[in-house]
Amino acid sequence: MTQALFTFFASYYTFVAILYTTMILWRQRDGLSRVHPGEQFSSHWWNHMTFRLFRIVIWLTTVAIAISPQLSVYYGPLTTPPRVGLSIFGIVLMVTGLALALVSNYTLASHWRSGVDNHAPAMLVQSGPYRISRNPGYIGVALGQCGFFIAYPSLFTLVCMIIGISALYRQVLFEEDHLRQRFQETFNQYVRKTPRFVSLPYWRNR
Repeated sequence: MTQALFTFFASYYTFVAILYTTMILWRQRDGLSRVHPGEQFSSHWWNHMTFRLFRIVIWLTTVAIAISPQLSVYYGPLTTPPRVGLSIFGIVLMVTGLALALVSNYTLASHWRSGVDNHAPAMLVQSGPYRISRNPGYIGVALGQCGFFIAYPSLFTLVCMIIGISALYRQVLFEEDHLRQRFQETFNQYVRKTPRFVSLPYWRNR
């Protein structure tokens, strides 16, 4: 089970890396960049670089451990061996999160950007999953990170989950500030009718 889990992690993150790289290159065939980390050394830039580095570390680590399982001791496992039920649930979350992220990115189509683009097309997408959440793609990524930890509870996956979700939340704040300035009342109306993440009363507009 453990070896199969390590192989799944490596396959999953390799697939994600190839998929997003291909998607970015495909969408940039019109000559317009889709990746905008912000001004160098700005808060937005540091957050973008942190998330990028952390995803690279996850990918390299999972591939290395799939090849040499004995390296998993450096994960700092919290349960040995991992519980089958939790591992399956974690895998389901990872796959579900990826599916949600892909549907969200597909909905954005040519409007998809990584980071804040001050010259993006002037349209606020409110259709598909964006009718029920302002950040469905980020929810999908967060589910994937939670699933990674649940599937294989360890110090490494815990740190990855904390860093990943923290970076996502900060990115949401950067993007919402940009959208508020760009779309003004249109965005304010969107905020009033659509929750940032999920429709729990307390978290609705936080």
